[in-house]
Amino acid sequence: MCPRVPAVAGVHTAFQAQCIRLLYPALLETEGAVVISDADMVPVSRRYFRRAVERIPEDHFVAFRDVTLASGEIPICYNAALPQTWRGVFASPPSTTSAADSPSGARQSSTTELTAVAAG
Repeated sequence: MCPRVPAVAGVHTAFQAQCIRLLYPALLETEGAVVISDADMVPVSRRYFRRAVERIPEDHFVAFRDVTLASGEIPICYNAALPQTWRGVFASPPSTTSAADSPSGARQSSTTELTAVAAG
């Protein structure tokens, strides 16, 4: 569960919520990938998300919707990555987890691979 974050005065709360949704996965300490979605589009099928990424390297950032990739945008709903990959995407400072603790044992490079997975 996400901890309660106090609102910042003068900044629209919807914008704050979007930022938290994108940045919070980089702070988590978990071995598996973190999937973000919209509140009204809860990912209920673990099988769907796991099967879609079986052949994708685990250090990639996966966008499950490719509808705006041609315009250089990534939809905010249904994206998944390991916490260290989220940190690489946003150039967040590293957590207490070392590279040796990551499943691949590799350091996150400054370039994060993006893989789009066609829905269906």
